[in-house]
Amino acid sequence: MKSVYNYISEALIKKDTKIKHNWTIKDAQDGDIITIKGKYWDDEIFIIIFKKINNNDIQIYGYYFSEDESFEESTGCFDIDSTCWLSTKDEKQTLFNAMNNCRYKWDPNKKELVKI
Repeated sequence: MKSVYNYISEALIKKDTKIKHNWTIKDAQDGDIITIKGKYWDDEIFIIIFKKINNNDIQIYGYYFSEDESFEESTGCFDIDSTCWLSTKDEKQTLFNAMNNCRYKWDPNKKELVKI
């Protein structure tokens, strides 16, 4: 015999056929702004503009590094096992402020950094 819980669960699954899951780096799209937790210190973060995953590396357009509050244009990469999340509004603003200080802006349509 099914419990009320089972009936409700089945109804919800039928209503919403898309199964939701926690976001992972594999869900990232070209141009997404992502925050990556550093591996060595708890307060160390990188805010990156995601490009793609190649093998086990996250390739990027550029990044902000919290340790020295800098921005660098880079085609560097991060380990795919890094702890990361889609950046918050404040984290995105931190990245854009650092980019502006270094005379860069992000063109989301062309998916490129532009020197200003």
